[in-house]
Amino acid sequence: MVTFNLKKGYDLNLKGKPEKEIICISAPDIVKVNPQDFKYIRPKVVVKINDLVKVGTLLFFDKNDPDIKHVSPCSGKIKSIDYGERRKVLSINIENDKDYNQVKLEKLDKLYSLSSINNLSNNSTKEIINEAGMW
Repeated sequence: MVTFNLKKGYDLNLKGKPEKEIICISAPDIVKVNPQDFKYIRPKVVVKINDLVKVGTLLFFDKNDPDIKHVSPCSGKIKSIDYGERRKVLSINIENDKDYNQVKLEKLDKLYSLSSINNLSNNSTKEIINEAGMW
């Protein structure tokens, strides 16, 4: 792969102008989550085939660090879980229902109110972010 370092900028000679049109793309019917995309993670799958999931439902976590959680990006039903050699998880396929129902964050709802967000400690902020699967 070649890297170009441009110091003073570069004008690309392109013919025409881009169209000022916004194209709406429909949501996919099947969403694949590939644990291999996350380096240095040994996934432990929590869901099973035909489980119903919502946005934020735990799909898998790291065996080495169980605090690192990976959650569902859509709501729907687990269609299949693909395994490779030595039971390595290749992908988790979710049949998207296109409703995008979300899981409620229990720690955020129970322990903290909107007015107390400014006074959160580092550990409690990390707990909330971990529960949401965004760490």
